[in-house]
Amino acid sequence: MGTIFVQLNSEIKRRVVSVFGGPQNEEEHPHQGKIEDTDDRYIAFLTHAPGRGSPRG
Repeated sequence: MGTIFVQLNSEIKRRVVSVFGGPQNEEEHPHQGKIEDTDDRYIAFLTHAPGRGSPRG
């Protein structure tokens, strides 16, 4: 397991919209958070990202 820095869709935080290598400026990238790489929102992001294969395959 690992921690992933992400930007979530809104205050509701239901969907990952960006992934970062570390914390970002909150003014430029609002709704940031840290989640585990096993989080369903991160897996859904990887599964639906263009040009990406299955995160578990």
